[in-house]
Amino acid sequence: MNSPEPSSPSPTDHHQIKRWVLEHYDQLHEAAARQISHENPGQSLDVSGLINEAVCRLLQPEKPQPFKDAEHFLRTAVNIMQHVLIDRARHKSTIKAGGQFNKIPLVDNYARQEQFFLEVLIVREELERLAAVDNQAALVVEKRCQGYSIDEIADLMQLTRSFTKDLWNFGRAWLLKSLD
Repeated sequence: MNSPEPSSPSPTDHHQIKRWVLEHYDQLHEAAARQISHENPGQSLDVSGLINEAVCRLLQPEKPQPFKDAEHFLRTAVNIMQHVLIDRARHKSTIKAGGQFNKIPLVDNYARQEQFFLEVLIVREELERLAAVDNQAALVVEKRCQGYSIDEIADLMQLTRSFTKDLWNFGRAWLLKSLD
């Protein structure tokens, strides 16, 4: 007997996503603000813009996203927000965006900002390598970097606090060793 194949989202799925956005806007806003706070000054994307971009990606018909519940939706939306910021950072370094030009900012700490930008990209690449080794540990490290506590991460990932702390310790140690 063949199992039924998953279908693409129906309009009601989009209505469900829109409803969750409205119901959980405060949580989305808090998560977006936390992520934007880690960006370099002069970021052209504000908190509402980041939420809007994430919602647009969630509603893309060519990439249907079945969600188990509102919590799964929220975790996915926060993850997409992070990818929006990463994509924007990568785009800024492309030739099309003027990445080949030597940009001179109107601030004194240019070298520090550029170093920070490079460090963020390096850490992101190392997190991707860690995910290949242990995806859960990479997610815990990512969430800790976004400002979540161990208890909040344990709740989000539906893990015990002690296991989440073990994943954090492993992921942090792995990341520190790989960055050495």
